[in-house]
Amino acid sequence: MLKLFKVVFMNKIIVCEVIVLNERREILLQLRDDRPGLVGAGKWGLFGGTQESGETPLAAIKRELKEELDWETSPELIGQVEDNNNNIVYEHWLYRCLFNGEAASLLIREGKEARFFNLASLDILDKVEWFDRVYKETIFKLLNK
Repeated sequence: MLKLFKVVFMNKIIVCEVIVLNERREILLQLRDDRPGLVGAGKWGLFGGTQESGETPLAAIKRELKEELDWETSPELIGQVEDNNNNIVYEHWLYRCLFNGEAASLLIREGKEARFFNLASLDILDKVEWFDRVYKETIFKLLNK
């Protein structure tokens, strides 16, 4: 059995996530599965995941999009944000891409739901606990260009 490991360097975990925008300047979010032990279970967050051994961050986000949405695209790197949580540094590689379609047209393989949200509605969602710390500033800048 092949075991996959998260890439961890000196208590640093590389996480690759994508901000998917549509033509209405809304953001696609994933309602995470409600599994015991899943970080952020049952909350809204970006699509993506941890980098695996031997992968580049770009390869990781492309793999995650294929696994989670059966979608192949070439997202653009827009920045990196470090988040320290319980003495572990999470290095978030943030990408962006456009999706010209409805969320319902995507094949959701991971998570309970995918839905587009406008900027104003983000404040009232039950989001993963790191959402505002890690993503909010980047999302705000993208949507207010």
